[in-house]
Amino acid sequence: MAKRLFERLKADQWFFDMDGTVYSQIDGVYERVLACYQEIVKERYRIDDPKDATNKLFELKREHDVPLFWAGMVADGVPFEEIARRQAAAVSGVDLGIAPSSIRENNIRAAKGRRTILTNSPEPYARVILATLGVDHLFAALIGVESMGQGFVYKPQREAFAPLLEARRAGQQVVFVDDELPNIFAVEELDVGIVTVFVSPDPRLQARAPQYWVASLD
Repeated sequence: MAKRLFERLKADQWFFDMDGTVYSQIDGVYERVLACYQEIVKERYRIDDPKDATNKLFELKREHDVPLFWAGMVADGVPFEEIARRQAAAVSGVDLGIAPSSIRENNIRAAKGRRTILTNSPEPYARVILATLGVDHLFAALIGVESMGQGFVYKPQREAFAPLLEARRAGQQVVFVDDELPNIFAVEELDVGIVTVFVSPDPRLQARAPQYWVASLD
């Protein structure tokens, strides 16, 4: 389904999210990343129990009113560079339950045009994941959260979509592919004619997609 849709959508620029979009088997990756964050919190706040560390991560999100664990840690003084380095190391050379797939590769190749990853994750981590999936060579560019704007900008903040707006101002056709509805809705609200593709296997969420949806790229 994704291949047929992507072949039909003619675009100059394609922007893909990564986790949950380019691949859908996120559980193993999420476990490794959460364990990495737990270790950082345990060290910084002298916490022993992993459950208490997880609670602290949620507490930091609430305290600083941010949607992402790493953003809560950064807002509380943890250097982003340390988080990025350790997160990349946590997913390097271990079994994450993900692997190259000819179906996934063919689906991505069907998106004819310049392909860019636009992810709320740190770039070093994203590069490891894309290499593990065997699709890093299919993307011309990778925009991680550290490159989205001044300070820490992340989807669905408007500033995170600046590359999409620049492409539209240059007269290019743009497709945005993401598995988070708030990100899809934020791009729709830009109201500049960007085509959106929502990725989800959930029929209840698919029904909310403003334009197109696919179950997965896997």
